Amino acid sequence: MMDDAMRVHFVCEGAEEICFIDSLTKVGAFDGAYKISREDAHGAGNIPIVFDQAFQNFDYDAVFVILDVDCTSNGTYKDTMAKLETTLGFSARQIVLFTNPCTVQLFLASRSDGVLPSQSKNSFTKYFNTLWNGGHKPYAAHAYQLEKLKAEFSLSDYEAMMKRIKTYSTKPEDLPSTSAHFFLSEFRQSNTKWSEGIMDNKKRLF
Repeated sequence: MMDDAMRVHFVCEGAEEICFIDSLTKVGAFDGAYKISREDAHGAGNIPIVFDQAFQNFDYDAVFVILDVDCTSNGTYKDTMAKLETTLGFSARQIVLFTNPCTVQLFLASRSDGVLPSQSKNSFTKYFNTLWNGGHKPYAAHAYQLEKLKAEFSLSDYEAMMKRIKTYSTKPEDLPSTSAHFFLSEFRQSNTKWSEGIMDNKKRLF
């Protein structure tokens, strides 16, 4: 990481999003031109206030959000986006990495063409237990299960994930859909002008 690296902060809906960002960091998915930090909002309903605080914080050059579209606990996707736009003054799609139904779909895309039917933790159980040798217990995003996802995530997993999710829809109402690849592709590059443009409302990725 360079001394003058761009300070990028992610507001994460929950523990799975934290795990995803940490997994990306582990395999070097972010160019050294970026200094990455992340924060757990502990639920979609808390994202707007946590984002607002981070957005006003001069310690960060850019602030992004990563969340589920199918976020029914503590708020909805549309509610969250509307509140973010109040703070931003422009479309929240420019700073939100969304996935329908949920962020765990991105982990699944690193090893399978399968599509989760909902954000239900149990819908990921069969994949976790076979593709990650997770045992026979239901997947429930326990700390040890998330640690396994992160520990086994490799650069080849990242590349496979990117290849698959680029075929997903970019409409949040579709299943599966995501905007993550637009942002992640940029974060692999050393030129940070794109993120500066987004925060100044002068550039859009999609």
